[in-house]
Parts: sequence; structure tokens; C-alpha cells
Amino acid sequence: MYRTRLLLVVAFMASALSAAACDVCGCSLTPMSVGLFPFQQRSYVGMSWFHHRYESHVDPERPELLARERFHSLEWRGRWTIAPRIQLVAQLPVSFLWREHEGVTEQHAGLSDISVLGRVRILPWRDSSRLGWQHQWWIGAGLKAPTGNHRLTDPQEVVNPNFQLGSGSWDGLLTSSYTVSNHQWGFSADLLFRYNTTNADDFRFGHRLNATARAFAMLDLGAGKVLPSAGWYVEWAGKDTDRGFLLTESGGQAHFAELGLQWVQGRTSLGAFFHQPLATDWAAGQVDPQWRASAQFTYFF
Repeated sequence: MYRTRLLLVVAFMASALSAAACDVCGCSLTPMSVGLFPFQQRSYVGMSWFHHRYESHVDPERPELLARERFHSLEWRGRWTIAPRIQLVAQLPVSFLWREHEGVTEQHAGLSDISVLGRVRILPWRDSSRLGWQHQWWIGAGLKAPTGNHRLTDPQEVVNPNFQLGSGSWDGLLTSSYTVSNHQWGFSADLLFRYNTTNADDFRFGHRLNATARAFAMLDLGAGKVLPSAGWYVEWAGKDTDRGFLLTESGGQAHFAELGLQWVQGRTSLGAFFHQPLATDWAAGQVDPQWRASAQFTYFF
């Protein structure tokens, strides 16, 4: 049981990126994943912090004109094990949005969109080799509710739909988490798909797909364990639509290298993760995702 508890491995930190609509900018809408902590059976409560950075080319004819964006999020998470193979996961994020362009700064803060989903374990088994490899596969489905404000304004104009605290729409979530591990090593693969619907303003964000593949180790450190990890993370987003019109300068894909370090002892876990962009094609090349960082604290019960 203790080894299973140690397979906390990595908080799946991903982004649900948005791209340009009435103006070019990076993402603001729930800039994190649904917060799956795979590979273990226990319930938990915890908090995560996310930091995303972007640079946007607001005028193709003047590439020196950049908008700089910073997105911070604090996310309260909980997971409840209803039965040995069934879990319920919930997230409550609070976001802080900052954007600077030509000396003008724009800031917003508040509750973002809440997510709730259920997970089912469909593949638990151990092979017969002496290495003692274990496999687990969880799949899930849920909803993202429009609890964040999506009609923020500034003194001059309505704020860009991509620079809002929420999307204003009910969106569907599908997840998959697979891991294989022994006493010292492991590999995990995670997928998150978000099916977006049209909000009350007749705006629809493109569907999102996030994927992560990572290898990790479990090293003894005193009474606890240290779990270093390295992997690859990719985001893909379809085109947005506004009143039925396709926004060509939106959507795209981005690839990141991921490094992580997690410490586990008893019922608690601390972790930090870093993402460095490798190749990006976002908003027809007008948005450049920068490095990202996250940290988390989790208490298991």
C-alpha cells in the first residue's frame, strides 16, 4: 500500500489555451488541466499555483510592438474515492490576469470556471515478471461550469474574449491517464479533451486537446521519497468562432519539454514543475508561449 501511495508522480499541468479573437493575446481561460493526480487510490485535498507567460504580436507590420501577458492561477483541488474503482474530482480556480501593451496595463482577478468530473479505473493488473511492474488506466468524463466572469470591460471597450476569467459556456471534459511502474521507475501518459460549446454572446472557443508523456524515478530520501520526472507536453486548439464566423487567427499547437520534482512523505506531497517551449504555432504565429512554472501541495487521506 505504501508503494501505491508513493505513485503520486506528477500533477498533470497543462493549459487550455485560447487565441486571438477581436485582438491578439494569449490564454486566460482556466490555464491549467483538470488536475488529475493519477496512479493512486486515495482521496486528497490540495492547492496548486500556475504561472503562464506570453508575447503577442499585435501588428504584423510592426513586429517590434509586443503585448506581454502574465497569467497566475491558484487552484483548490479535491478528489474523493467513492469506491475502489470510482473517483470524483473537483477544481475551484482563482485567476489573476495581467497584460501590458504600449505602456498601458490591464489587470483582472477573480473566480474562474469550476470543473467536476468522475473517473473509473479500467485496467489494474501486475505482470508476472520479477521486476514487479504495475499498470493502471483511468478514464473520466465531466463538465466545466461557466462560473467565471466572461463579460469584463475596461473604460474604453469590452475586454477581448481571450482575456476573461471565464468562457461563459458549459463545456464537456474527457480524460485518460495511464501509468506503468515498478519500485524505482515508471512511465505515464495523460490526455485531456475539452469540448467547448457556444456561450450567450454567440462566441465559441475551439475544442482543446492536451497530452503529456513522462518518465519518472522514485528515490529514497530519509523517511520520504523524491520523484524526479522529465517528459513532453503538447497542446492543440481548434479555431474559435464569433457569431458563426470562423476566426482564422486563432487555435494552433505548442510543444513543451517538462521537468518536475516531487517530494512525498506520509500523507503529504510537495511538487514543482517547469515547461520550456520547443516548437509553437499559435494564432497564425502571432502568439508566442513562453516558459511556464507550477507548484503544488497535496494532503492525502
